[in-house]
Amino acid sequence: MNRLKIRASQIPSIGWIIIFLGGIALLIGTIIGLFYGFASIPGFASIIFLVIGFFVIRNTGSSIGNAMIIGFFALMGMAVDQPGNPIYNQPIGIWQCPDGTQLNRGINVTHPLPERTDITQEFTCVDENGTLVKRIGMGYVILVRLIEYLALGYLLMGVNNLRRMLRRGSRDDDELIKPATG
Repeated sequence: MNRLKIRASQIPSIGWIIIFLGGIALLIGTIIGLFYGFASIPGFASIIFLVIGFFVIRNTGSSIGNAMIIGFFALMGMAVDQPGNPIYNQPIGIWQCPDGTQLNRGINVTHPLPERTDITQEFTCVDENGTLVKRIGMGYVILVRLIEYLALGYLLMGVNNLRRMLRRGSRDDDELIKPATG
């Protein structure tokens, strides 16, 4: 099968300009998309952090290494995942909203200066009519997020340890089953 092979030297300068501008547009679009997703879509950052955490958080064997990895994971989760998701937001509603109210998360988008957009998370408790009963401060939300991501970090480390033990155990079983050669 003949494959078309193009060498970099065969691409004309206009082709390189298009590739270069396309790369810049893709980079900028990705940054804007991530910013919008992190700030506006509940669960977007939670899923990304869960996947990254699963592959990154490993038991290093030293307590200081584990503390550094999980601490960094928790601080990044706290700072970036402010919207949370319905599961992560449950403790906030349970601990802060009075009986007969429910947690409501919204965003407040402002443009204080030209070419600047501020997105602020708003956590409130509302009654069945949608009337505001209580505002929950972001300091409290951030503290809850930190605790949640610390717990999630240790949970992911435990899952990875369990996965490693099971894999090691299956290798040991395979070695016991192999017939002796001689």
